[in-house]
Amino acid sequence: MGLSAEDKEILADFITEANEGLEKAEGLLLQLEDLLSENRQADSSLIDSLFRVFHSIKGSAGFLGLTLVNTLTHQAESVLDRIRKGKLALDKEKIDLFFEVSDALQIILNYLQEHEEEHGFQNDFTELINRLKKMAESDNRSPSETPREDSTESEQDSDTQAQQPPREMLITDQMKKDFAEESRELLDLLEQDLMALEKTPADVDRLNSVFRGLHTIKGNAGFLGFADINQICHKAESIFDLARSGKIELQERQISLMLQIIDFIGAALEALEQGKPAVIAGKNALLDLMDDMMDLPEKKRDESGANETPKKNDQKQKSAGEKVLPQAGTARFSHQKLSDVIRVDVSKLNKLMDLVGEIVIAESSLLNHYSFQQDEADGFLKSLVYLQKNIRELQDLATSMRMVPLSGLFGKMQRLVRDISAKKEKEAELIIRGGETEVDRSVIEHISDPLIHILRNALDHGIEAPEARKQKGKPSKGRIEIDVQRVGGQIWIKVKDDGQGLNKEKILKRAWERGLIPNGQVPESDQSIYNLIFEPGFSTADKITNISGRGVGMDVVQKNIEKIRGTISLYTVPNKGTTIVMKIPLTTAIIDGMLVRAGRSLYAIPMLDIREAIQTGEQFLLELIDGQEVIKVRDRLIPVIRLHRIHARLNTGTETNEGIVIISEIAGKAIGFLVDEILGEQQLVLKPLPKYLGRLEGVSGCAVLGNGDIALILDLGALLNYLEARSSHSEWKMANVEA
Repeated sequence: MGLSAEDKEILADFITEANEGLEKAEGLLLQLEDLLSENRQADSSLIDSLFRVFHSIKGSAGFLGLTLVNTLTHQAESVLDRIRKGKLALDKEKIDLFFEVSDALQIILNYLQEHEEEHGFQNDFTELINRLKKMAESDNRSPSETPREDSTESEQDSDTQAQQPPREMLITDQMKKDFAEESRELLDLLEQDLMALEKTPADVDRLNSVFRGLHTIKGNAGFLGFADINQICHKAESIFDLARSGKIELQERQISLMLQIIDFIGAALEALEQGKPAVIAGKNALLDLMDDMMDLPEKKRDESGANETPKKNDQKQKSAGEKVLPQAGTARFSHQKLSDVIRVDVSKLNKLMDLVGEIVIAESSLLNHYSFQQDEADGFLKSLVYLQKNIRELQDLATSMRMVPLSGLFGKMQRLVRDISAKKEKEAELIIRGGETEVDRSVIEHISDPLIHILRNALDHGIEAPEARKQKGKPSKGRIEIDVQRVGGQIWIKVKDDGQGLNKEKILKRAWERGLIPNGQVPESDQSIYNLIFEPGFSTADKITNISGRGVGMDVVQKNIEKIRGTISLYTVPNKGTTIVMKIPLTTAIIDGMLVRAGRSLYAIPMLDIREAIQTGEQFLLELIDGQEVIKVRDRLIPVIRLHRIHARLNTGTETNEGIVIISEIAGKAIGFLVDEILGEQQLVLKPLPKYLGRLEGVSGCAVLGNGDIALILDLGALLNYLEARSSHSEWKMANVEA
């Protein structure tokens, strides 16, 4: 029999209040942890406040008949009561235990939120309750009152059995999806921490951070019944618990093994996302390898038997920084209140952006309404101006909700550089600046592969081997820098290495071999030679490797960047290095464009691509061989394109040499568009082309205007490639040189 409406309301209020209480409890625990890390005495008022939180939840749970919640909080407050009365000493172990209680309560509250009762929740947290009871009954003030993590096989088995749900408990697909997403985020952070530990293995803050991350994944995996992930993480966290307490000292090869174990866990998560069992291949072998790691020699002691690091200082180091990652639990935030952060499905954000786009179109339609031609439209205009202001704010807000920092993407690049350097027997470090810069998540999806390819090329072709670098007077370790800047409505990502630079002679030879330019012909400038690497299929690799040389080169990188209306350029200095600059828009959903008319068709050119506009006539246009028209602007010949001819089936009417040439520049190349009229600047919502229009060269999409007309949005990069493919190289090069 279900709950009455009144009972449901009471339960909902309890869950809300309990969640708020747990938020407060975790904040108090973090404050107490900080005090312990500084070897300061715990504030009694903090302990009293923590006691009241658990006591309050216990009382309400008892009233509602929630036995498990009542039992957990009762045992927790019993331990706290002995601490505040001075019968037990507060230490790191007890704080960790209270965090576990908070996490367990959060899991139960989530179940209550979904099922509105405890019945059916099979995990009774017996082991946790027993540890609380034992601690509450103990008078020993030593930090080792209740051994927890000795990492014996019996404890591992009991830990797994205690958390593993019975078969009859329903584990929903959404629970699996949430677990996989949260675990992937933690794995990314773990990778970064592990790579930092390679340089500073004794960094206690990093060791603590890794321990927390593994502990979180272990706890959630155990609750959901993913035994392989649970066991691997349990063993791994035991290793880092020994390392952070100074009992073992990790070496580079052990950290490399841990990175591989992270990959195994990631593969299991990927299988889970595909609806397959979350099984880790070779689990037993991995467990054996980690057992060997735990048998590392203990740190040397002095002759008196004392540890090298004083216990007092060790306690401070163990506690410092441990709040970087959350402990086990499905909704744990260290620095933000639960009510301040919510998860939103990406599809909902996309839908919101689509709706904002429709509102922008509706606003434009109002501006074109016939009422504005009437004298009495003043009052309506004032209202519309106010509406416009709010629409802009809504648009900015919707856009900001889709923005994510680049640091997440760049963090994965650290691992990539590390692994490729090891395979190529090279030494390289990656320096990142500006990773906090935010871009639309759809943009990140498009730049991930290009960035990976650029880094692979830098490591494979650019950075020399250590001995070769020494002979050139360079440090043995190569350096790759990623700099990010926001310039107007664009993000500029600069990837710079200090390697050997591009080999001009090798590029020319390969271009001749592939027929990219006539045999023996040398372009006018070195930059033109270097730009040949953007030609389809171009590669200078002497042999195919698993890193590069598979015929998928910088042309693919360029195409991916151009898909999001970005540009890419390259600069190199022999024996100094190469710099590649990607200029990409902040967002791909809404653009500022210049509306123009060519014949009967309307076009939009992104404002960021426009350099200038020139009124022209017959005397300004010149014609080269094979009919290529150019315009002379400040002693430079720029090719002029007639949109009438490119999309001839959309245009009717007589062409004229009089009009306006809009000059744009992309990838260092200038191009002019002869149009009949400039209609003005407008904010445009990018939409895919209707199928009935078929393929239109150089068009990335369309925009619906306020009066119902459709404007075609030009993709200058694609258009430039199309025109170059139609023309011979000599013609095009002639049109982009000084006159």
